[in-house]
Amino acid sequence: MNTAAADLPVPATNQEEGAHIPAPGRLSDRVQVTPEEIVHRWLRLVTADAELSPYLIGVDRVRLAAHLTASVTAALAGEPADAWDGLGLCEEQHRRIGDYLVGVCWAADLPDERIARVRRAVAR
Repeated sequence: MNTAAADLPVPATNQEEGAHIPAPGRLSDRVQVTPEEIVHRWLRLVTADAELSPYLIGVDRVRLAAHLTASVTAALAGEPADAWDGLGLCEEQHRRIGDYLVGVCWAADLPDERIARVRRAVAR
């Protein structure tokens, strides 16, 4: 992401109470990113990985993306998520997929606690 800090949107605030009002569909106060965008970027990295991409052969990627989006959304809300169950991945491959997700979330400038929450959900 090559956005200069000055180009980032300014969070909306409630002038009367001084409270923050989050914009709909945003995961971060600093940039506009949705779970769908995170999953799209995440899947691109996993698909480009020579060791992981064979696990996606024959997989309905639209359906997988919808499942991953639901899993990321649940994880960000602190709920259990089963992002990659059923593909036969070993522990090391699960870690690698989790590392890709963390990289995408970090690049999207998500708060550290949200990144940790999502990481825990996919590291199972």
